[in-house]
Amino acid sequence: MVMHSITLIIVISVALKFTNGLKCVSNGPCGCTLDDGSKKIDLSPMIKAAGKTPMFPGIVGTEPSYEYDVDLCTQFVCGKAVPSKTNVCLKVQSIVNMAIGKDVAYEYDAESDIITFVYSGVVQSEKVQTRITMHCSTTAPGIGTLANVNNDKDSKLFTTALTSKYACFSDAGGGNSSKGLSIGSILCITILVLLIVYLVAGILINKYVRKVEAGESVVPNHSFWSAFPGYVKDGCSFTVSKIKGNKEYEQI
Repeated sequence: MVMHSITLIIVISVALKFTNGLKCVSNGPCGCTLDDGSKKIDLSPMIKAAGKTPMFPGIVGTEPSYEYDVDLCTQFVCGKAVPSKTNVCLKVQSIVNMAIGKDVAYEYDAESDIITFVYSGVVQSEKVQTRITMHCSTTAPGIGTLANVNNDKDSKLFTTALTSKYACFSDAGGGNSSKGLSIGSILCITILVLLIVYLVAGILINKYVRKVEAGESVVPNHSFWSAFPGYVKDGCSFTVSKIKGNKEYEQI
């Protein structure tokens, strides 16, 4: 049982490493590269393609009185009374302009394989954040489209999404390229190797160290694995009974 527990801990640790470990390191205001060097996202070609600043003016939001000017790469002047450079400018009833995002960071979601550009700012001493999720589309026209901004008056969070051919990953020229093994493949191989090591080491220890007598199984934790199918069956039966509301099922 001790060896079994150690193996599970190792597998869980490896899984967490591969699924949560990747980060997207900044290449500047327009993109980032995954820290394993496998791929990157670069919006800088949008600057020339857009031919204007901001790239996306007059984006509407869920709050009717709000309108947004957005440029994912180049900061522009927001407001006249108190001008401030920003990537995201909020216009309230076309009267008050507020810079709500200029310091960009990047977040990578390994499960969905998506990058989010996170712009931070301060408005009236309160922190605000604009999150723009990248959605790759090779068929999107021009520089792509920016979705309506989600927000309400009481929230300091603004969210939207860019659908564009420029929002697609490209090969960063290092690490595991897109043609190499995926995270899932690496994880499966790792688990298989650990399982083989567990079985071989357990058999050798039982046979040569513990001197298991003939007739006894040399498979490590034999009693646990023999009973394992029964545990699974009992667990499934217990779960089904709870879903059906059967109160007469005995607790395991």
